[in-house]
Amino acid sequence: MRTTFVLGFSVCLMGWLGFSAASAEIYKWIDEEGQVHYGDKPVGDASEQIKLRAEPTADGNAEARHAKRDRLLEIFEEQRSERQALAAKQRAEREERRQRCEEAKRQQQKYETASAIFEKDDDGNRRILSDEEHAMVRRVSAEEVQRWCGGS
Repeated sequence: MRTTFVLGFSVCLMGWLGFSAASAEIYKWIDEEGQVHYGDKPVGDASEQIKLRAEPTADGNAEARHAKRDRLLEIFEEQRSERQALAAKQRAEREERRQRCEEAKRQQQKYETASAIFEKDDDGNRRILSDEEHAMVRRVSAEEVQRWCGGS
């Protein structure tokens, strides 16, 4: 039977760790949705075995139980930090996407409403783009809006 835990079920995981340390192997893996899981069997190549101290707890050794509890709390804190880092990264990516979307829309608006678009030649003189070049610039700007805004 495979035992899988998503962090947050610390009571179940602590009870699971109550088995003898000699037979307890704990694996940690992250699924395709970024959720961290723990279980007694490895799942795929991405599973990482977590080393716990091999001190028996069946004899009522409080120090060994406390050490296991402390290690488990460390694991929970690591997972919480990973989750927070991932959330911060996702927020930053959303903000960058939003800013690029706004800029792409502004640029597209300029190209759509401009009667002529200029570019500078090698001598620094302005050259008016042909109708075909103007259409290409508008098409590229529409693609940028699609890329960053998803068509919105």
